[in-house]
Amino acid sequence: MPPDRALLHALCGGALIAVAGGAFTFAAAQEKTVVVTVTGSAEQSCSLGQPEPDGGAQSNFDAPSGSIFSISVLGDPVTLSTRAASLTLEMEASCNSAHRVLLASDGNGLWRNGVTTPVAGFGSAVPYRASLLWADSEESLIAEAAQRRNVERELLVSGPSAGQMRLEFAIAAGDTNAGTGAPLLAGEYSDVLRVTLESQ
Repeated sequence: MPPDRALLHALCGGALIAVAGGAFTFAAAQEKTVVVTVTGSAEQSCSLGQPEPDGGAQSNFDAPSGSIFSISVLGDPVTLSTRAASLTLEMEASCNSAHRVLLASDGNGLWRNGVTTPVAGFGSAVPYRASLLWADSEESLIAEAAQRRNVERELLVSGPSAGQMRLEFAIAAGDTNAGTGAPLLAGEYSDVLRVTLESQ
């Protein structure tokens, strides 16, 4: 038998062990790795809750009915002009990216409902101010009631934000579209304010 192919036989514990070759060699342990990658994405999104009155921060307003907020006394019974009114609303809001908030008025003031024939010296619309406070910023909409039309203001926010959005609404005493202190025509007055939150 050639020396480089020698066989060594030994009896060990009843087992026959054979080692072949001129040198002892051992196979290295083999290691295998499997890589698993998990992916997902969060879409740009915003949420906005229903407006709720800020406790105590209102004057001359009735209890709300859903999203309708009624002024208790719009026309002062003594002066016949506008009585002051104010209201602060809070809304739960969140956006997970840069976004914008639109504050819009459908009518640019509270206008007398229905077809109104102008009467000299009498007001048929009431101006107001609406201020939006969000993400350490503020934007105000002045509805001057000079002309019935849509007006809006935009608040841009450069990053994500979450928390309470505030909307402050105020009517000054005597404000009408016929001048300060003018009497208001009898009737129902209204406007629609819209707050829109959208990602960018």
